[in-house]
Parts: sequence; structure tokens; C-alpha cells
Amino acid sequence: MIRSPQFDVIKRKPWIGENAFPVCTTMLTGEELLLLRWMAKNCYSGEGLLLDCGCFLGGSTTALAEGLKESASPTKKLHSFDLFVAGPFEGRAYAREGLEEGKSFRTIYDQNVAAYIDNVEVHEGDITQAQIPEGDIEILFIDCAKIPEVNDFFVSKLFPRLIPGKSIIIQQDYLHEYLPWVKISMEYFSEYFELLCAAEQNSVVYGCIKKIPPKVAIGGLWNIMSKNIKHLLMQQAINRWQGNNRQLVIGSYASYDIDNDAWKWFLNPR
Repeated sequence: MIRSPQFDVIKRKPWIGENAFPVCTTMLTGEELLLLRWMAKNCYSGEGLLLDCGCFLGGSTTALAEGLKESASPTKKLHSFDLFVAGPFEGRAYAREGLEEGKSFRTIYDQNVAAYIDNVEVHEGDITQAQIPEGDIEILFIDCAKIPEVNDFFVSKLFPRLIPGKSIIIQQDYLHEYLPWVKISMEYFSEYFELLCAAEQNSVVYGCIKKIPPKVAIGGLWNIMSKNIKHLLMQQAINRWQGNNRQLVIGSYASYDIDNDAWKWFLNPR
């Protein structure tokens, strides 16, 4: 096991109480924005890539770019990925911001991150088909693993590129009553990660403590994994948590029929 001293700092959540900063409309909470800014400022050295996967209208991009401006890293570039096409939820919930189901919102994103454009390389389209820059990955923010196929992309293509003792993953979709594959995947790879902390809502932060071999991070993991293993790993995930967080993870288990690979209920697709 390889651990950075920074992992223990993260467990104390030092971003709590820091001053907020201007940001566009976003689905992220205030704490999540502070968390991302702190990570980019204090944990990013430039040894690997900083990936912003699922940037929506630019909230995560802004937070990460704000941190980069104050970081000691010689690299001041982050890579942001999104389809930039509004789904049913976004079209309804963000109509006031100009979003319309099935229509691109790239122009709105560009306007929101204009002040940081020199620090951002934008990748538009399906992330599973994107040309991810070569090299190790140092910070990986994931907010687009809405279906198993996209989650499998992260597992098989990006997890093996993490740096033991340095790389950090922020799983924004973890503390939700949906997307059991996110919890199951993190349990499947539990020997390679240390759970560092959870935001009050949504995001869970992990540190990579062991190199993930490509032969372990196999493609199509969700379809290959047996139903019994999925149930077992989901129960392990539930047992990691207490209180409201435990109820959210239980809800994720209840919302999806693992045996038939289908939703039982999905009230708020995004």
C-alpha cells in the first residue's frame, strides 16, 4: 500500500469554512465546489492529468480552474468532458438557463467558463469515444457515469492510469439513490483505493493506494460480473455507511433490479 500524507489531510476536510467564490448555475453543492477548488490547489502537482468528467454548465470546471490558479503546479491545464446535450431532466429543470431537451448547451458552458479558457481544454461528445490525452491521471472527477457502459469506460480505460499514493478520484454520483454500478465498482476495486471522505451530499473521495493492473480493470465489467457478486458487493457498500448516507446507498440498491438489469424506479434522471 502506498499512501500520500495528503490523504490524511483530505480526511479532515480542510475546505470546510473556506470562502465561497462566484460560480455559474450548477448541480454541485457549495461544499463540493470548495472541495474541487481545494483539490486542484493543494493536491495537483502536474505529474498527471486533471480530468473534469461531466462538467455540465461549468460548475466543476470553474472550481477546478480556480484552484489551479493558486496551485504550485507548473501545469495549469484541466481537461473537461461532456456531451453538452440536455436530457429530459436538464431540459425541464434548467429551462430558465436556456436548456432545451435534445439541444446543445455548449454555448452556455463556453460563456460560463470564459474567464478560465486558457486553463481548460474542452472535449465535446461521448466520453467513451473521446481522445483522452496520454499519460497518468492525478485527479479524476467523475460526474457522468449515469449508465453502466460509461462507468465501465472509467474502470477499464482510466483506473489503470492512476498513480498509487497520489491519484484522487471524486465520485460525484456515489451518494445518490441511483447508479448502483458506481458503488459496486468501488467495492470491486476496494483493495486499490482508500475511502478518504464524503461531502455532506453526493461526492465521495478516494485515494489510489495500489497500481491497478489492466488485467483486473477489464472492459465490460458490468456485463461480465455475476449477479451474485453484484449483490455481495452492493451489500458491502451499504455496510460501509451509517445514517443518511447508508439510506442513500440502500436506495440505490432498491432503485435498480440487478437480476434483470433494469430500473425499478428512477424519479430524477440526470
